[in-house]
Amino acid sequence: MTITRMALSLVLGLAACGSGAAKQSDQTEGSNQLRDCLSELLAAAGVDTAKLQRRTINGPADESAQGSTIAEFRDSAQRRVLVVTYFGETGRTRYAYYFASRTSYLQRTLEERYAGPITTALPTIVDTATTEVFVCDGALKQPVADISVYNEGREILVEADSLLRSSRNR
Repeated sequence: MTITRMALSLVLGLAACGSGAAKQSDQTEGSNQLRDCLSELLAAAGVDTAKLQRRTINGPADESAQGSTIAEFRDSAQRRVLVVTYFGETGRTRYAYYFASRTSYLQRTLEERYAGPITTALPTIVDTATTEVFVCDGALKQPVADISVYNEGREILVEADSLLRSSRNR
């Protein structure tokens, strides 16, 4: 660092180049961006799907014993919500994706376990578990205890996108 830059830093009361002041500014901006993204995702999760266009197709046949469905909710501009549900003999798993943009979404996974196998009566739910994953600009932003939850959710999203695209082309 030259004497002139050092003197200027001292006069302005700033730390030397590459020091904590610049890093703190970057960290503050990064935390503000994260906070804004998380706020947008939570707002996206509060969308009223009754006001959106809905399209439902059958999900992948080989993924679940009792089948699956994919429901897409769109406004005039873009997809807002995607719900992929897998039905099983003793429970079901629902992956809901709430989109703030194409690359930023909240993935909420709900697993329900039934008291016994499905019969003609409505199943009795004995256990539920919910997991949330926040993805901002394509990057995982909320640490999850088990990264496989995030990876599995991404795979399901890619497969659902593919099925939705192919159903449009028929």
